[in-house]
Amino acid sequence: MDDLLLVDRDPNKIRDKADTINRWLADNRAQRLNTDKSHFTNLYDGITYLGYQLRQTDSPQQPLQLFPEPIKKWQLVSALRERENEECLISYRPHPLALSLQPTEMKEALASINSRLGILVHSRSYLMRKQALETFIKKNTTNVDMPADFADHWCPFKVKKGYRAIKLR
Repeated sequence: MDDLLLVDRDPNKIRDKADTINRWLADNRAQRLNTDKSHFTNLYDGITYLGYQLRQTDSPQQPLQLFPEPIKKWQLVSALRERENEECLISYRPHPLALSLQPTEMKEALASINSRLGILVHSRSYLMRKQALETFIKKNTTNVDMPADFADHWCPFKVKKGYRAIKLR
């Protein structure tokens, strides 16, 4: 990874040490600071870093708040929409007493979705994750030929507490 973020209450401290940091990067990492991309800003203005907006919303004693960029939210929603009402959700049982076997394609798709959820968990995205996963579960239970009260229990997915992950039942 070649992205570097230095945070200090006083940007002038970092500005004064830029030459020292540049020398260390050149000697130890064979890299250098890109002066076109390097800039000093106040944390209240926010910093966009790796698809997230970091902002100091309260006092300097409070930790930085991490907000996902709209593209991160859209990537999760689009990944969930790709998997709605798919036929590959049907599990296979080689014997009536055997455990159900899930298709590898669905396991890989859920791993991708869970990876996105795992990253979003570290930002202020609880309500967005909750809404996206509840909509996903609802759309996967509406086409089931049974009353809505029972359909939730027959949904092939289970959501982890805090909307942190989704798994096959």
